[in-house]
Amino acid sequence: MFGFIFPNRFFILLCGGACLFLSCNRGDLPQQLAACADAITQIEFSQGGDTATLTEIDGKWVVNHGRAVRAGRLSNWRRVALNWRLRPIVFDETIKQKITTQVVREGVHTAVFTGRHNHPTLTFYISNIAYTGTVVCYGEQLFLADIPYTGYEVMDVFNATPGYWKDATVFACLPFDLDTVTVEHLQRPEASFQLVRDGNGWQPVAAGSNQATCHHNEALINRYVTYFQRVEADAVIGRLPGPELTAIRRHLQHRINVKSAKGNLTVELFGIPLKAENGYDTDKCLLFMVETGEWARASWVSFDLLLRDLNDFVDKK
Repeated sequence: MFGFIFPNRFFILLCGGACLFLSCNRGDLPQQLAACADAITQIEFSQGGDTATLTEIDGKWVVNHGRAVRAGRLSNWRRVALNWRLRPIVFDETIKQKITTQVVREGVHTAVFTGRHNHPTLTFYISNIAYTGTVVCYGEQLFLADIPYTGYEVMDVFNATPGYWKDATVFACLPFDLDTVTVEHLQRPEASFQLVRDGNGWQPVAAGSNQATCHHNEALINRYVTYFQRVEADAVIGRLPGPELTAIRRHLQHRINVKSAKGNLTVELFGIPLKAENGYDTDKCLLFMVETGEWARASWVSFDLLLRDLNDFVDKK
């Protein structure tokens, strides 16, 4: 990913000890992060044209003042920031300047805010450098960063792409909150259906019809509505650019509408056409959450259980 490569001779010298490792001093970055950890109210990651701003509002964390933060990813970042090991490194001035320039140019700029201050409490850059490792530029110092005895890398939790941080929940409806579920198959309209609550039970009807099917499979329906308790996309990507949006709109395949105690939610699923041949990607799809105007990348397998046909609910005995 990064373009800076040491000459072979320098790399040998580096391995032989031209790079000096020192112990961290009081007041270093890990200690300062630990000291302000409970007061952090905002974290900003910037790289290239991407910026992800995580902000705590009324006890909840949101990304770019919109969708909620994936709690697990924020927890992982905190775990790294409070437990990583930073070892100051000293190069000759020429090499130090080259590495510093690359880290600042290509790395992730991280700003940590506390309280409701407009200016960050701490700022630093972090980047992976070939033949060196994960380098942090803090003030005028360079550090090597790692997490001892763990199965992941420091850079795994530093990401400026908003979609990485956004909670990817699509449906989160308990069965007793649901009123109706409508599934439209745009390419097979005859398979479309609606489930309508009938007291403590459900009545399946063909889309556009008010007549319930006879001898429906009650056990299957009760199991089906539980699938809406937790359905996630792979990543929420916000809005698509105009040309891409126009092209993908032609590939609408399914529409799912849920009416519940929490309101109305409509999700449209779009196939991704294969460039080399006819047909669609059988692994990935795009989806559009109508009420929020958000696009997301998703796996078909995540929605497979929701995309039933009307005939599935007919008891065939």
